[in-house]
Amino acid sequence: MLAAFDAARGSLAARAERLSASLEAHARHIERYLSTYFSPNTHLTGEALGLFYVGTLLRHSQRAHRWRASGAAILESALERQVHADGVYFEQASQYQRYTAEIYLHYVLLAQESGWRVSEATRDRLTRVFEVLRSLASGAGVIPLLGDDDGGLLLPFDHRPPDDVRALLLAAAVALRRPDLSPTAEVPPSAAYWLCGVETTDRERAEPAVEPDWRDMYFARGGLAVLRDGWDRNAAVGVIDAGPHGALSCGHSHADALAMTLTLGPTPLFIDRGTLTYSGTERNEFRETRSHNTLEIDGTSAVTPGAAFKWLPGMPARAQGVVGCGANFSSFFGLAPGHVAGGRPSEHCRRVLHQRGGAWIVHDRGVRAGARAGTLRWQLAPQLTAAPRAAGSVAISSQGAAVATIFLRGAGTVRIVTRSVSLRLGQRVDAPCLELPLDAALEALTIIVPAGRDRKLVTFEVDGPLAPGSVAWSDAAGRHRLLTQGPQQASQLPERIAGNADFIWWVEPAVHDSHDALVAALPHFAPQARSDARVMTELPAESGRMLLWANTSGRWRQLGVEEPRRG
Repeated sequence: MLAAFDAARGSLAARAERLSASLEAHARHIERYLSTYFSPNTHLTGEALGLFYVGTLLRHSQRAHRWRASGAAILESALERQVHADGVYFEQASQYQRYTAEIYLHYVLLAQESGWRVSEATRDRLTRVFEVLRSLASGAGVIPLLGDDDGGLLLPFDHRPPDDVRALLLAAAVALRRPDLSPTAEVPPSAAYWLCGVETTDRERAEPAVEPDWRDMYFARGGLAVLRDGWDRNAAVGVIDAGPHGALSCGHSHADALAMTLTLGPTPLFIDRGTLTYSGTERNEFRETRSHNTLEIDGTSAVTPGAAFKWLPGMPARAQGVVGCGANFSSFFGLAPGHVAGGRPSEHCRRVLHQRGGAWIVHDRGVRAGARAGTLRWQLAPQLTAAPRAAGSVAISSQGAAVATIFLRGAGTVRIVTRSVSLRLGQRVDAPCLELPLDAALEALTIIVPAGRDRKLVTFEVDGPLAPGSVAWSDAAGRHRLLTQGPQQASQLPERIAGNADFIWWVEPAVHDSHDALVAALPHFAPQARSDARVMTELPAESGRMLLWANTSGRWRQLGVEEPRRG
């Protein structure tokens, strides 16, 4: 028996020696062929983490310290280049934001356990990376697909799909001692157990929940706008891409300027179409404007894809945005240039108003010299069903239960089409999509009224006799009117709104405990047609600033509006 034991021990030692030699060979290869010039993004930081891991594990190797030092130096310097000051990953891709969070969380934890010092600047910027992920995550803990998705995870400790960031956020809350990063939705702790330890994780889970001290936010440098009701599982979350097209060769970017995703509590409503593939003809189809929830002009992409990870000449200036939030409403105003090549650039203006816990209103207006037509698309999640209703509205349901009623106004009648979406690289499933044809005016209106707890669909009233161009409906929050301002309404409105705003939401609350009426408005703004390649890079001073007013016993009072912004 002793002989058998000695033989087994010798075999294990031999295997360990062969494994160590293999790891050393891999580390030497990585060190020699670092992605310093080609793909200096997550390729480079992943390689640096590998060097740090091998150098930590093979302590007795003569190269161990060099690998640790080299890996750490690359990671520390790359984070500042790859992550904007607001915490947004520079390639405008949410799945690569997650990759970066995973890579650096591993680095910080491994360094902590092995006595390697991590700079405070790296810890601070990593915390901002996780704050962005926390902000993007829906009540169910899922982030939207923005830009490319390669379908992978750094090191899968459980069976979660890549867009489910609950386990990652829990691990970050434990490791960074930031309980407000922990997701509201229940999450299996296995990944945090592996990374942070069982006892440490369970201590964090036993603490009372802490919500972040922000809600709506515009991550200005990276260009992500987030409007959300709150942090519980039933909170609605809207995410809008309003920033640069990308970084480096923009290889992981999509033509998704001002595209919007929307989740109603745990139910995804508007989703990104995904990536599907990194090669072939469908690679470009899924990157083009037509595959995103935004305005397509003249049937062409606002930015034209080239090779698989390239774009044709004509990169647009960065999109701009403003987020506003008050006690009852939040807003977004954005402006994005496109079609820069060819001398006929376009401008797209998107304005969004949202009543917390209630409806969403989206107004789109585009302009391009000689424009003929446009199309506004809203890609629905695959588990949803869409059915036409009266007055230009569509009923959205899931497994027979009402989810929302959507009103659309454009030049033509909304079409409900079916096309494939890719929830993960290489996967394809059919899903309904709403297509709204537009004429040369390139103007569209979308109103989304969630079904709420009573699971009721609303009925829209269009063009009332006292308010031509208006749209009205009633829901649990009260009676609503979206006004196209004319002389009939001017006498009813607060002085600062009358004559200055063309996007006006009038609410008569169902319960008049504090207000008889609420008005949310955005000042009039029309994008300007341009005959040359110049584009607008700064927003007009007051164009995106939401105005809020409350009427009590016949007297109007202006309510405060903040503009949360980072970066």
